[in-house]
Amino acid sequence: MTAPLIAVALRVIENRGRTRFIQDRAYFDAVTAAGGIPIGIPQGLSDDALHDLFGRCSGLLLCGGTDVDPGRYDESNDAGLTVDVEESLDSVEFLLLNSALTMGMPVFAICRGMQILNVALGGDLWQDLPTQRAGDTTHRMQPRNPGVLHDVTVVSPSRLATITGSAELHVNSMHHQGVRRLAGSLRETAHAPDGLVEAVELDSHPFCVGVQW
Repeated sequence: MTAPLIAVALRVIENRGRTRFIQDRAYFDAVTAAGGIPIGIPQGLSDDALHDLFGRCSGLLLCGGTDVDPGRYDESNDAGLTVDVEESLDSVEFLLLNSALTMGMPVFAICRGMQILNVALGGDLWQDLPTQRAGDTTHRMQPRNPGVLHDVTVVSPSRLATITGSAELHVNSMHHQGVRRLAGSLRETAHAPDGLVEAVELDSHPFCVGVQW
């Protein structure tokens, strides 16, 4: 059986006058360990080339990373709460996600990816949890590291409950944004102790799962 190609959008960084495409290796390693072949999708392709390349893939992985542009959910950034926006990455990932949902292609969305999923389907975000939704649960590790920070309660029945086999998970947390208004077509499948949505699923889709950790 041919291993499935899993699309992963690449970020852009400028360094000493040179433009580089990057993405955390951990995502590629995880896809490979699960039996897939990760394929980086670069920014700057024409729409036709992007659709051609993506059409050869079998799944979409939306990774963690930068903030989602608040303009995507009809808000401004006047207060400077959204601090790290990469509009070109937003454009590519929204296009890939919309294509995947139309095609019925499996989607797994992580952290920023889950936020992209929520916004794409009509939801919105807290631009900055510490200032807009202060609570007892810390959602951003200091300093950033891959350790466990808080628990999440998993809703059953759900794909997440079936996959993990657990009603409670211990997860990392490296975000300052989060789901505020959940898109109407999404279902919450896990939440943090403070009630923040930590996982979602699109029940009308063959496989579309998002997790905040």
